[in-house]
Amino acid sequence: MTITYLPDTGIQLNGILIPWNCYRGIVRKNIFGLYTSKDSEIDMSIYHSGDKSFNIIQKRDIYESLHNNSCLVFFNYDINDLLKEIEIHNGVEVRIESIIISFEKNINDIIAQLKKISKNIKFDDREDLVFVDLKLVVESQEAMGGEGDNLGYIYMTRNIDHLVPI
Repeated sequence: MTITYLPDTGIQLNGILIPWNCYRGIVRKNIFGLYTSKDSEIDMSIYHSGDKSFNIIQKRDIYESLHNNSCLVFFNYDINDLLKEIEIHNGVEVRIESIIISFEKNINDIIAQLKKISKNIKFDDREDLVFVDLKLVVESQEAMGGEGDNLGYIYMTRNIDHLVPI
């Protein structure tokens, strides 16, 4: 299973464009897969004099299968149920221009390939490598808490400002 990533547009899956800011119901309809909805709210009002505007709201659909292929992919939404981020943990290759990112590849090889198409690279506060113009983060299995130098995680977002102030 391959997802084509179009940084300022969204993704393409089996010929279907899923744009950033796409409504959650439409994403679900256009993606053939098994998912679990995992929405949560962390109450931060106790630290802000009862002000609930500081609460952390997380809306996500977790897919363990896409088009009958086993995977672990999170589609994350904003408070209005509009697509804002995609996290891939396994089971899916990602195409960006002519580059294929897969979980069988060494993270250093992936980074070298991505540097050919993205020169604007920064580190976030966790020291993750952020490809700013691609709005993309890749991490090794080791960085994700496992073992090994292969790819462990891909993060794509419609807006990178929360990771690296530009």
